[in-house]
Amino acid sequence: MEFRVLGTIEVDGPAPTSSPAGAKERAILARLLIDAGRTVPADALLDAGWDDVPREVAARSLAVRVANLRAFLEPGRERGAPSSLLVREGPGYRLAVDPRQVDAHRFELELRAAAALPPAEAHAALDRALSLWRGSPYGDFVDAEFAQAEVRRLEDLRADAQAAHARALVELGRPLEAIPALRRLLEQEPLGEELTRVLMLALYATGRQVEALEAYRALAARLVELGLQPGEPVRELERRILEQDPGLAAQHEPAAPLPTPGRPAPVGREHELGRLRAALAAAASGQRTGVLVHGEPGVGKSTLVDAFLAEAAQPGGAAAGVGQCVGHRGPGEPYMPVLEALGELARGPQAEAVRTALAQRAPTWLVELPWLLDETTDPEAVRHRAQGATRARMLREMLEALDAMGKAAPVLLVLEDLHWADDSTLDLLDAVLRRRDPARLLVLGTFRPAGEHGEPAVAALAHDLCVRGVAESLPVGRLPEPAVEDYLRRRFPAGGLPDGLAPVLARRAGAGCPRRGRCG
Repeated sequence: MEFRVLGTIEVDGPAPTSSPAGAKERAILARLLIDAGRTVPADALLDAGWDDVPREVAARSLAVRVANLRAFLEPGRERGAPSSLLVREGPGYRLAVDPRQVDAHRFELELRAAAALPPAEAHAALDRALSLWRGSPYGDFVDAEFAQAEVRRLEDLRADAQAAHARALVELGRPLEAIPALRRLLEQEPLGEELTRVLMLALYATGRQVEALEAYRALAARLVELGLQPGEPVRELERRILEQDPGLAAQHEPAAPLPTPGRPAPVGREHELGRLRAALAAAASGQRTGVLVHGEPGVGKSTLVDAFLAEAAQPGGAAAGVGQCVGHRGPGEPYMPVLEALGELARGPQAEAVRTALAQRAPTWLVELPWLLDETTDPEAVRHRAQGATRARMLREMLEALDAMGKAAPVLLVLEDLHWADDSTLDLLDAVLRRRDPARLLVLGTFRPAGEHGEPAVAALAHDLCVRGVAESLPVGRLPEPAVEDYLRRRFPAGGLPDGLAPVLARRAGAGCPRRGRCG
């Protein structure tokens, strides 16, 4: 039997359901699991389940609730027979299990083991540890007084594990994969000196030395407000970056780009593709990730995304769905690109997982995609469940459905041309990326910058999401002249390249696109 508390409380055992039906039984189980294998006083159980009930009334109910919990945990035991699992000891009760049967304890064992391992083995151990997390620890009781100390302790340990995981990636020469997680962690702990130091290393190793120095200065500014200055390790790293210390670059050289199966990478876009690959790797490890690709029309955003999608579609890769916003003179249909992406996901290799997630968690969305209903599903029952749909409910259901889809395979949700997105789609993008629960999800959006060809709403949202560390900005600029010339020589291999053509095209590339739609 296994107990899971790193999310909503679940029991993997002989009972047909995964959690006791009664709220008080679940509270008693939660309190016992905090001290699994140790005796918990009856008063502590009363505080957990009956904090607003007179003690003498609660005490009379405790024995009944404990009996119900025993029946759930040991369904074959005759009522009244001694229990070998939930034992009465003195003035309290003990859940007689090995602590290793509780996912939180196994998480801590992996975390402690990783601290003594070399980077590659530490990375694997931390992957196993972080994969145990499904949401906020102790689920429904995250705000209950009896669980708050344990919830805070576990959340702190998860942050430690995420930081150690990112540090291991940098040490393994995979800094691009570490950057999104480090930014998110710094949002939660803005005074984290070690987090800042590792982020500076990762940024410098990927050729972003200006951003590395900006990370240092942001930390220094926050510390100055408290009358402090960064510690010596961070100051020393800043000095080495300013001096472009060759030893630093050699020690943390970025990993070589991954090969692109099936088609070559777009010329001159290897760096951008590397960042997208790193974001997908982070999502596959359980880190909810967003990348917002932006650039002028015609500059090559869609070509970049198409090449990346071709990689992701390889066997064993992510489940990908693409939706495109379309320009309107008036308000667009709510959620149109999201519905388009869901339809593509439901036709892909993970179709069954997608349909199941929508049926179980998002009926208000399923009624908008009736072709997904199979012969075993009653359309009237789905429509009945979807009654009372509101914008808030649709947001909540889609958040849950996307998280559930990611359990079968990483999900890649692509929303193109967000400068034409309706308000509902932008609200969903905001909610999905701000959600704190871990998920195997990468949201990739493309848009034109605000101005003549763009709308300020998406630019403002993108700025806010990136400042908060829940999304990464990926600008796509014009190709440099050498890249244009390289492309033309591949296109005209027989020596038919006119002299002077490359610089002319380099100047004109990205000047604009006369067509609406997929010009980027």
